[in-house]
Amino acid sequence: MTKKSRPFSRKSDFNQRRSSDRAIDFWLDMENSEDAESAKRRAEEWASKDLANREALQELDDFMQSPELKSALDCVTPDDIAGSPQSAICGKMRWRWVVGVVFALLLPLSFFDWSAQFADQRTRVGEQRRVHLDDGSVVLLNTDSALDIDFNSRQRKIRLIQGEALFEVVKDTERPFTIDMRHGKVTVVGTRFVVRTEDDNDEAYVLEGKVWTESFGVATREKRILESHDYARLEPNGDISIEQRTLPADWAQGQLVFSGTPLEEVVSEINRYLPGTLIVANRDFLEKRLTATYNIDSLDLAPEIIARTLQMDIQRLGSIRVLY
Repeated sequence: MTKKSRPFSRKSDFNQRRSSDRAIDFWLDMENSEDAESAKRRAEEWASKDLANREALQELDDFMQSPELKSALDCVTPDDIAGSPQSAICGKMRWRWVVGVVFALLLPLSFFDWSAQFADQRTRVGEQRRVHLDDGSVVLLNTDSALDIDFNSRQRKIRLIQGEALFEVVKDTERPFTIDMRHGKVTVVGTRFVVRTEDDNDEAYVLEGKVWTESFGVATREKRILESHDYARLEPNGDISIEQRTLPADWAQGQLVFSGTPLEEVVSEINRYLPGTLIVANRDFLEKRLTATYNIDSLDLAPEIIARTLQMDIQRLGSIRVLY
């Protein structure tokens, strides 16, 4: 059964990641600065202030100089790192671009979605939280999710700002329960369902009962009814596609379950729960399929398990791990 709340990291883990992030800044400065000696002195001054800083800088240097990494990451071009920094990086990567890849992966961590930062309820990466609403309904917020709550005598309204949530809604015909997302909304009277919002689409999956969906497209605004086991995607253009699926929402029970799933999809899903980033540096492995169950509480072990299962190598730099 899912715990009520899971902390995303210990303080020492956070400090380690912060030192790793700063070490990369100094490393990049030394590699790219016109005054290499000054850059080196700045890095050494920073490293001298704290043992964690010295270890992070040394770890980064060892990582970048390792022959295993050089042989695995030997043929990237600028185009190879031009895609989304949060997605898995495909292909063997040329040594000269490795730092750029690392930097691109860490850059999004410097920015905050301030609407999520000040949401009524939010979870950190790797955390899940059960929220009891005033009407008796229950929400299970998944990793890195945020929502606002607006209940009064006439309405029950939720705004899912980011992430994913499972709702168990108490029936109230006088006050429909509405969830606004980025690309559409769902309305229910009383049911059990999952919704997820992302930049490129919203998703809704009905576990029990019936759900009304409406898209927010500028040119097209569709309205569709979902019943048990219906899965819907609400697109930015207003289209709503529906199909029948059997999605048990295993994450709500503290597990991620994969059955013949391509490694690319497995890594994408795992990255939603890890404080760091897992990337795949060999295109040949992306279509390899995995059948496995991972406990979210111990998901940090998954990259090493995947490496053993698929006979891959793995290298680690702070919170970044590279499979190749």
